Amino acid sequence: MIGEGIIKNSEEIKKIKINGMNIDVEIDNYNEKKDLILPSDSAGGWRSKINAIPPIKSDLKVEKDELLLNIEKLRKNAKIWQKTGGTHVAAFVNNDKNQFIVREDVSRHVAVDKVIGAATRKKLDFFNSYIIYSGRMPADMVIKIVRSGIPLLASNAAPSFSGYSVAEKGNVTLVGFIREDRFNVYTHWDRVIF
Repeated sequence: MIGEGIIKNSEEIKKIKINGMNIDVEIDNYNEKKDLILPSDSAGGWRSKINAIPPIKSDLKVEKDELLLNIEKLRKNAKIWQKTGGTHVAAFVNNDKNQFIVREDVSRHVAVDKVIGAATRKKLDFFNSYIIYSGRMPADMVIKIVRSGIPLLASNAAPSFSGYSVAEKGNVTLVGFIREDRFNVYTHWDRVIF
């Protein structure tokens, strides 16, 4: 729900009821927020409304060597990915609290959702954190990052043009093709210290 822009933190959840495969969640001010739920990546969907989402304001700075070390740390912590290559892996990095939260899933979106959820439960500061993961960076992934308030997304893959466009408008730094001792910074490069 954070990645969809419906809530900003766990305090907005009034009640969760789990019954088998059904999960009912009651949140504060649902009637005001239900119009935020946009189901597709089409030009008429949420991507056309990126201007309605405030750009991220963050003073986050990340050393280039830290990015290189953390992509390696991600690979080492990706147990299923190492064995099969059939999953995606994501990590939520928060240096203030010395947190490196790793989750894997067959879906790159769900892997990222899992680390956002784990960071939410730990009440970590999203504006001074970043995500590194093993997937492409299309618009639907970047919008999740903007809505969550995370200023930097790094991957071993590259952004799509739609992802680049959303990152520009949302003030997200995209770092891609992290391999060996090199990578590309596509947007808002001032957050990376060389």
